[in-house]
Amino acid sequence: VADSRLKSRSAKTILESCELTRIYCESLPFGLKSRYEPINGKYEIHTIAKDEDWIKAGYQEKTRASYDPATGKINICLENFGLSSGGSGSEDRMRSLSGQMIRHYTGAMMPQVYDRNLTDWFKEGFANLINCAVYEKSFFDYKEVIEEAKDLLLGKSRSGAKPLFKKEIEMPHVSDLLITSTNGVADEEARRRFLGHSLIVMTYLVYMDEEGKANGLRDGLRYMADFQKNLPERITAATQEELDQKVAELKKKQQEMGDDATQKIFRGRPWIEVEADIAKQWKLHGLKLVFPGAKEE
Repeated sequence: VADSRLKSRSAKTILESCELTRIYCESLPFGLKSRYEPINGKYEIHTIAKDEDWIKAGYQEKTRASYDPATGKINICLENFGLSSGGSGSEDRMRSLSGQMIRHYTGAMMPQVYDRNLTDWFKEGFANLINCAVYEKSFFDYKEVIEEAKDLLLGKSRSGAKPLFKKEIEMPHVSDLLITSTNGVADEEARRRFLGHSLIVMTYLVYMDEEGKANGLRDGLRYMADFQKNLPERITAATQEELDQKVAELKKKQQEMGDDATQKIFRGRPWIEVEADIAKQWKLHGLKLVFPGAKEE
């Protein structure tokens, strides 16, 4: 749904990015699938040509896109991507537009139980990881995803983005990272570092842990999905006191489930062992990670 006639190249970029992301996410052993119902039989992507119209519509100035977590609807501003009112632009601009679609659509594919219980380290880290695929000529290439993730962190990627880190990266404890939400990170630089840290952990889990099989992540997410399936559709109670008690018990079970899923994802290892393994694996790819309290090898 657009406020102007989109050039065929721009429309194709948007549609291919979403379709290829959907196919890839559904092929993963993590249970990713679209969690939104179509609106009038369609999944809507709204485009607005001019920044001034974007602001009038209630969106923040100079932001490129907005994603509604309640409906999965995506809104994009062409001018803020450096595109014309019809969506035409250079190859780099098209890749940037494609990247935004990949990130948003990955979020739309993520079941709420993952989003709710693993906070943003998974949601943001995985979305950025998927975006490290090379998108060109109607296909995704994930063979070089580790190198692309490294280049993105150091500002050497295809997009030429501002570097998040220098070659030596100071990491938070993984346990601290898992409970952080970007909603609680006000400073823009701190937020970018958080995205980078979560990308580092997610790349390790998916592409470097257990030779790319990501068995821990698969088992943890499957455990969460099974928990969700067994939840009652509604809670019935004779009194308000009984209802409050049942709700409290359910919240406690959800918290325990989240803790158990995290243990499964990291295969029950102590955090110090997890951090040492992450640092070891990334060192093989040219990045030096320093966790708090870590000793030099």
